Amino acid sequence: MTSTTKLGILMVTLSAAGCSSATNGASAADSGAAATQDSAAPDADTDADDDAPTGCPYPSGPYGVAVGKVLSPTLQWQGFLPNATTPTTVPISDLYDCDGSKGINAIVVDSAGQWCVACQGVAQEIPTWLSAKGDNWAKMGVQFLNLVIQNNDYEPATITTAQQWRSLWMLTSIYVVADPNDTFPTDELPYELLVDPRTMKVLRDLTTDTTANADGSDPNVTALAKKNAAGATGDGGTH
Repeated sequence: MTSTTKLGILMVTLSAAGCSSATNGASAADSGAAATQDSAAPDADTDADDDAPTGCPYPSGPYGVAVGKVLSPTLQWQGFLPNATTPTTVPISDLYDCDGSKGINAIVVDSAGQWCVACQGVAQEIPTWLSAKGDNWAKMGVQFLNLVIQNNDYEPATITTAQQWRSLWMLTSIYVVADPNDTFPTDELPYELLVDPRTMKVLRDLTTDTTANADGSDPNVTALAKKNAAGATGDGGTH
């Protein structure tokens, strides 16, 4: 099996041992220090409206994780907020921004495995895409939620795994969490989804896109961010 994975124009073609999240083979080469098995189980209780902008109750469903569904307010993980130095509970409601008051205009949900070469390729590009060297997504209000689902031994990720991933790829400016339960199931990694922070609706699967900005980032993310920044809503996108 050959796996082709991409975000925007970034494409990595792998051999039969490629980035399949179902793989359970020998350990891949380490991308960081060996992970310890600390707990990454999320807290069961959360009040989504506590994190919602004033006067904005969290959107109603139908809830789900597929394209066209609204992400459930119960989703949460253990990991790191942008620029944080210690791990904490990260609820999806932190990214809900119905009126733009948080400055979030687009959300990219990126599921990755520590062992996955293609995921590493995407991770090393994220700082460029967010900066003025690239499409300047940070200035546009694009937020990344990077979910690390497995460590280098194909075992469920822990907070330590997320911390290693964050440090290695210099991802301190984005959300990086451990996702041992694989919230967004997929057979191939990386797996990227575009979410509208005004509605928390999953708009599209970015891994299927064939267009790209000059820096290799996805123009559909740019389009949604610009649309929301201008006060418009909708399913923004180019094909």
